[in-house]
Amino acid sequence: MKRTSTIGFATSITTALAVSLVVTVPLAIADNDVFLGEVGTFTGADPGEGLDFEGVFPYAVNARGPGGFSVGDAQFTDDAAPGVTLQAENEILQWGGATNFGDSPDDDGLETVINSIRWSNRGTDPLRSVLVDLDGMIVGADYKLQLLFSERCCDRAYDILVEDELAVADFFTPALVGTPEEPVTSSTTVGAFFAYEFTAEDTVLNIELNGENTTHPDGNAILQGLTLEVQLDLIGDFNFDSAIDLADFEILLENMLTGSAYVDGDMDFSGTVDLHDFLAFKAAFQSGNAAAVPEPGSLWLAVMGIAALGLGFRYRRAA
Repeated sequence: MKRTSTIGFATSITTALAVSLVVTVPLAIADNDVFLGEVGTFTGADPGEGLDFEGVFPYAVNARGPGGFSVGDAQFTDDAAPGVTLQAENEILQWGGATNFGDSPDDDGLETVINSIRWSNRGTDPLRSVLVDLDGMIVGADYKLQLLFSERCCDRAYDILVEDELAVADFFTPALVGTPEEPVTSSTTVGAFFAYEFTAEDTVLNIELNGENTTHPDGNAILQGLTLEVQLDLIGDFNFDSAIDLADFEILLENMLTGSAYVDGDMDFSGTVDLHDFLAFKAAFQSGNAAAVPEPGSLWLAVMGIAALGLGFRYRRAA
């Protein structure tokens, strides 16, 4: 549930003048007060630099910017990809100078994510939050969420809520990039993250960034990007019986070209059960079973016929 501040503040709160890009902020309410998950900083996309890009990622979303690139195992899309609903009043494609995390291909991809934002003005916009819904969650499965941020201008803070529950009060990137005593309000080399591991209780993950309760001068919530990693013991075990077997194969066949969720056989989380899922399942099945996956001729011909007509197979990750 949302935090409602009951502490009154005199109008004479003093804000020190900025020296270079460092400001001093009165901390009447603790910044980065974490109730769920953790917060921290990152300096790049490679292992050991603060973020996790190893695993299976149903979602990797670039807010406002383009998709079609990878960072580690995460295949980033834009924020209009299937299953993603991102609501914000405003956008900036290139914000506050180019990010520089390093020269590796993964660093370059992360720079693309961080250089654009969606944001909402807490004071004037009808929608005063940044809202994200991610569809197709597997109830009972374990996930890891990462929200990615960078500050380029402002003494800004906002609350992070997950499933309507307060996760972080006054998320304040400058204090993470710098220190609480000397916050850094603009950096092109260090970003901040919120990470949270949880078990899905419904099929839609709801995220809200809202600055209405902050005591900082700027409560306009921003978001640069996110990743959602699913932590399944067996990718291909669609009925969760701890085995990849013919029962799972039957699920995939029954939903070929009509299913859209993992439990339908969408093994690569593309939003469509298609030939790519068939091939991925076949490889997973044969790695743990001596028998081969049968290939029903009529279904195979139908799938190939659709491909030949140029309809292709839709990838969420190719957006």
